[in-house]
Amino acid sequence: EHFRQALAVDPDMARAWLMLTQVKRQQERDAELAGMEAQHAKAPEGSLARMQLSFGLGKANDDLKDYGRAFDYFAEGNAIRRTGIDYDAARTRAEFETMKAVFDKAFFDKHRPSGIADDTPIFVVGMPRSGTTLVEQIIASHPQVYGAGELGILKTAVGKQFPPGMKGGFPSGIADMPDKAYAEAGQAYLDLLHARYPGFRHVTDKMPGNFLLVGFIHLMLPKAKIIH
Repeated sequence: EHFRQALAVDPDMARAWLMLTQVKRQQERDAELAGMEAQHAKAPEGSLARMQLSFGLGKANDDLKDYGRAFDYFAEGNAIRRTGIDYDAARTRAEFETMKAVFDKAFFDKHRPSGIADDTPIFVVGMPRSGTTLVEQIIASHPQVYGAGELGILKTAVGKQFPPGMKGGFPSGIADMPDKAYAEAGQAYLDLLHARYPGFRHVTDKMPGNFLLVGFIHLMLPKAKIIH
């Protein structure tokens, strides 16, 4: 009802149209759907409003089982969204290769893991949609484990000691960082974890992208379990 009130004030509010479709199951081609189609037709091509209305109309037509029309709207919305994403697969592959080159055997021979004995964290890592949630649910069924979901605190803890603008760049510059930096990052992570979830014997952190920081975890928190 709040979205309808917003549209009564400003019928051009594309986001309100989109959010209305998220809470409403479209049963028929009613006046609201016609109104959204009219807004879509007049929205400038490639605009944010056009994208939001495309996604809303995709949802509405999917509800109506008009899958061909729904797909067309979703495709348009995604095409607009894609123009705002500057992703370079080659750059990502190069970053992965650099990470592997940095965290080689010589690196771990040179650096000693921190002396932190706290084994509270259990890291569940992997690609998105790879089953990390199911794995966490299984682990968290144990009475001594709390499933905290996807936490962003590991990146925060690492970033304090190893900022992207560090000497030598990231990750290449970490090779020359002192061992105490890893210990301090590990303690920073534990401080954040215990502040949020005090009293738990183990806490899972299932942020999938933490697989990129496994090398850090090994040195920061050598007693922590990592499940890939």
